[in-house]
Order: sequence, then structure tokens, then C-alpha cells
Amino acid sequence: MKFSLDFDNMPEYVILRTRGPASVDGFRSMVKVLVESPEWIIGTPQIVDHRELDVTVIVPDELKAVNEILQDFSKDLGSGACAFVVGDELGFGFARMYEIIGGDTVHSKVEVFYSFRDALIWIKSFN
Repeated sequence: MKFSLDFDNMPEYVILRTRGPASVDGFRSMVKVLVESPEWIIGTPQIVDHRELDVTVIVPDELKAVNEILQDFSKDLGSGACAFVVGDELGFGFARMYEIIGGDTVHSKVEVFYSFRDALIWIKSFN
């Protein structure tokens, strides 16, 4: 799994973009790089763009492991809002499943969008 972080709009929000096959190690690396970045401010709202992420390769136990990673980093993440942007129904289900198994305990609010523009409007409503 590959990812990129865009801090250009800090402190209003940060954009995380993922692509390729989803993996537990990829999520761990992405969150670690995020919270260890000098630009990161705890609690900053996030737009997580998963439109190019292949979630067909991840199984339910791995999704639980991703949630555990986020729980482990929850203090460093803070409880900022999180907008997921997905490209299809499978991605939508992936994001909702994350929320159901505990993602809503890491973020103050979680929403899933098919449109980056709609996610941006929603995230900006918190500032």
C-alpha cells in the first residue's frame, strides 16, 4: 500500500491519500508517519482519500488490526473529524465497517463520501 500526506492546508485539515493493495503494514506506516510529522497537530481533521485503494485484498481480521493500530495511536491522533472519500460501494462498506468496529472512538465524527468536494465541504464545517 502506498500513501501520501498533504499538510498544505494545516491547521484546518490534512489530506491522506492511499493507493494500491490495502495492507495492515501500510496503514501502520501511514499513521506512524502522520503523527511523527513535524507538521502534524493533534486533533486536526482528516480527509482520507481511498479512491485508489484496493480493499478487495483485505479480510475482516485485518480490518480489526487496522482499527487496533488507530486505537494505539489515538492519543497522538486526537479526536478530530475524519472524512473518507471512496470510489465505489466496496470502499464505502470498508469505511463504514471501520467506523462500526471502533473508528468512531478515535474520531469525533466520521463520514463517508464519494466526492472529494463534498468531503472537503464537510471537513471545513468544523473550522
